[in-house]
Amino acid sequence: MNRLPLTLSGVLGLLLITILPASATTYYFSSAGKDTYSAAQAQRPATPWKSLAKLEEIMSSLQAGDSVLFRRGDTFYGRIRITASGQAGRPIVFAAYGSGAQPIIDGSVRLTDWKPTGTPRRWQTTCDDCETVPALYRGERSLPLGRYPNSDDANGGYLTIRQGVGRNSFTGEGLPTATSWEGAEAVVRSARWTLDRATIERQSGSTLTLAENTTYTIPPGFGFFIQNHPATLDQAGEWSYEASQRRVTWFTNQANPRGVILHAAYHPYVLEIRGKEYVNISKLTFRRARVSNLYLWGSKHITLKEVNSNQGATDGMQVFNSQQITVAYCTFDQNANNGLVAKNSETLTIRDNTLTNTGTVAGQGSSGDGSYNALTVTGNRIDVLRNTITQTGYVGIDFRGTNVLVSNNTVSHFCTVKDDGAGIYTWTRSQQRLENIRVSGNVILHGGGGEIGTDRPEKSLAEGIYLDERTHNVEVDRNTVAYCGGSGIYVHNSRAISLHHNTLYDNKVPLKMISNGGAANRQEMQIRNCQVYNNTLVELDRKQPLVELVSMEKDVARFGSFNQNRYVHPFRPYGIFRVIEQLGTSERSDRDLSLRSWQQWTEQDPSSTLSPHYYKPFRVTEVLGDNMFANASFDSTTAEWGAWARYGNAQVQWHKTGHEDTGSLQVGFSSLTGKRDAKLLLSGQHGELAIQAGTDYRLQLSVKGSQDDQPVKLILRKSGGDRSELAPSRTLYTHTTWKQYEFIFQAEASSSTARLDIQLTEDDGTLWIDQVSLQPVTVQFSEPTDSVRFVYNTKKETVATSLSIPRIGADRRTYFGSAQVPPYRSLVLLSALDMPLSSAEEPVLEDVPEAEPVLEDEPTAEEPSSDSDGEPEMAEAQNEIVDAPEEVAEETPTDQEDSETEPLVILPEEEVITGLSDEEPSPVPSLTLYPNPARHQVSLTYEVLYSGNVRVVIGDAQGRTIYQKEERKGNGVHTTTLPLSQLRPGWYTVRVVTEGQVYYSKLVIQ
Repeated sequence: MNRLPLTLSGVLGLLLITILPASATTYYFSSAGKDTYSAAQAQRPATPWKSLAKLEEIMSSLQAGDSVLFRRGDTFYGRIRITASGQAGRPIVFAAYGSGAQPIIDGSVRLTDWKPTGTPRRWQTTCDDCETVPALYRGERSLPLGRYPNSDDANGGYLTIRQGVGRNSFTGEGLPTATSWEGAEAVVRSARWTLDRATIERQSGSTLTLAENTTYTIPPGFGFFIQNHPATLDQAGEWSYEASQRRVTWFTNQANPRGVILHAAYHPYVLEIRGKEYVNISKLTFRRARVSNLYLWGSKHITLKEVNSNQGATDGMQVFNSQQITVAYCTFDQNANNGLVAKNSETLTIRDNTLTNTGTVAGQGSSGDGSYNALTVTGNRIDVLRNTITQTGYVGIDFRGTNVLVSNNTVSHFCTVKDDGAGIYTWTRSQQRLENIRVSGNVILHGGGGEIGTDRPEKSLAEGIYLDERTHNVEVDRNTVAYCGGSGIYVHNSRAISLHHNTLYDNKVPLKMISNGGAANRQEMQIRNCQVYNNTLVELDRKQPLVELVSMEKDVARFGSFNQNRYVHPFRPYGIFRVIEQLGTSERSDRDLSLRSWQQWTEQDPSSTLSPHYYKPFRVTEVLGDNMFANASFDSTTAEWGAWARYGNAQVQWHKTGHEDTGSLQVGFSSLTGKRDAKLLLSGQHGELAIQAGTDYRLQLSVKGSQDDQPVKLILRKSGGDRSELAPSRTLYTHTTWKQYEFIFQAEASSSTARLDIQLTEDDGTLWIDQVSLQPVTVQFSEPTDSVRFVYNTKKETVATSLSIPRIGADRRTYFGSAQVPPYRSLVLLSALDMPLSSAEEPVLEDVPEAEPVLEDEPTAEEPSSDSDGEPEMAEAQNEIVDAPEEVAEETPTDQEDSETEPLVILPEEEVITGLSDEEPSPVPSLTLYPNPARHQVSLTYEVLYSGNVRVVIGDAQGRTIYQKEERKGNGVHTTTLPLSQLRPGWYTVRVVTEGQVYYSKLVIQ
């Protein structure tokens, strides 16, 4: 009768045994423990095991759910090879116990028993078990490998390659030939992005033959140095290793270092996991491996959290052919080659890590490509999120593959050893299909420094975001890139790229797109179907354009679509776009275009805007002399001015009307040759100007052109056979209405017979010139940062920066007191106190020397032979009356604002934080002040879009609130009266804050 209940009870018992996990075991390790303890004793913190050798002995007995804990504050020498797997929900755990610093697993070996060599301050010891010694440590610091020349010597410690032979031999300049360098290591810059290490096999004078090939053919003009040889040791701490005798030589100032203990990187891996699953590593420090501190191959479901990987002689971590790997909240510091490398792997999450000082010592990283990088990942389904990367020898984040998200990372100070790299970089093989790739919300700062040791050390190629050959289907959005020696974003031979809502601030060029791929891969490498919209591009350097577009073909207008961008060049409102087409051919075309010309030429950027304000880059504080031109106003003649043309077609005439007076000089071409090098020089006071080196000269002139936006070069040069320039040349851009221009020439040489040349090409059309003045002056130049402030936010929470003065954003919003921003965004703020001219007023700004050609150096055609006096033949001016073309009205961009929200956190103005909202600015509703200027009171009229509280605020020129009133208003137009009798004369700001809108206007009180 009771058989059924008993049977059910037995079944339930069996089910419980099956479902409930087996009990987990925890083993403890301490440097004060004993390996003679039993397994049962080692499960108690009071009786731990001691060594990593014991851990390897019991490793195979570990079961799913077991834990191995190391005591905090202890150091364990050796390595950990994990040969057991856990299960889903029951991983094997390696972690810490106790209190204090993380336990250290150290892969180095001790070196001691130092013996004198007979050479002062050089001591030696042997490491019989060392296969090689790639790195040496004393205490907590790495010791420098000896090199010649030292890194602090001239040219950054590089000698120059005079001639290279293939990939294994070269002749150098400055190499001491009395020393035999055979057996030493040569570090050769075989390209801007490679730094190869090779043993010197033979030496013949200054010619070295290498035992290994360099990555590329050894180029003349690039740099090299010698390392790892006893003759290089001349600074305290330097060392070298002779593999044939397994001998270390150490240079020290200690009188007797016999008992000093140094450590040499020894084990290839400190933590090694091959083909295992479900292992968690946390709160441990791994360091000083010979190859990689952490190594994963063919493994799945491995998690590393709060792990430190430091001082790897090569890499901090290597992951190959693995899946479901998570690396979070880890630190990688002082790894000589790469921080973290993950290749051919899937479903990787690399988040919230800190990677510092990666590959920062030239010659300590590996040869070839893919070295000196902080983070390198290739594969599928990869997330790289919220990592902080600082001080990297080459690339900050290098990713390859598909289904990749690179988001909210901060990368700063990269390309410090090598260049032609980037903060974030990608490249694609031929025929590889990419999809679902996004680079979003990253902050990238300070790229450059790795140009030393190249044939052009003056040129930095450190890009912010670099989309290299064949990259496609990538979305690049909401990134901030600033202070890079190259471009902010560089699209090179790539297609179908979406660039939007990025802020590119004060890079050499904000946006660069170059299409110069070879014929074999032309279809994959043509720039096509790119979208560039809603970006903020800011350039403070007056020598540089905002956008640089280069192609081997005549197809720049087909690169993609541009619209709703903000082009902010507050110190140079012209020459926004630099376009170079048919690169490498005799038909090459170079032009600088304003936004308006770019819009007309390409029908692109119809809704894009220029800087909301422009600033004059200098202020004349004193005029030191009279006008140096006698005929300056051309009231009746063009005497003392003449022109020379390459093909004899210059035409100079007097014109009956001038700029606000009678008469002007007209110059152009009597006929057109259609030749690319057809140009003329209009020369004034030729042979009679006295220019003194070290003096600043202000040139003022009024100019009108037959075309808009044509570049006209202004040259202050010697007269006669020399004709060298006395100061950097300047460029003005023409308008079809009269404009007054002002330039400063900073004389670098003297001449008692100088002249001013105004250079035109046939494409420039005709010019009318009037009111010319050249005077010595004293000048005060402004710093761009006096007028423009850049702030960014690298935090995970919304923050705000305090503002001591009113500011106008590049997005045309107005900011008073503070500016609130979301995470990983930035904001460009222009001072409202400098009383700048609005864009509608077309300010007269100093321009700059024309930029050097991009990518190629082409010889400039020589001027025709001079006459008997050494001067080009000048056409005599003709006093013929001609009519000017009709004047064309200029378009003015429409100012826009958007909503302002109250800050969540107010921080000091010095804090480098803040950002830009995701919303686009909306048109400003009407706000009027009448009368304005006013004296006793002013009538304020404004519109409310949504019912709610309305706050009216008056602020003074220092941004201080001096009047404020708040009341509830319904939607519609409202008028109120503001009392002014208590306010001093001056200018003020009136702000109306409503639900969803902020209105702003300037008020002048008389």
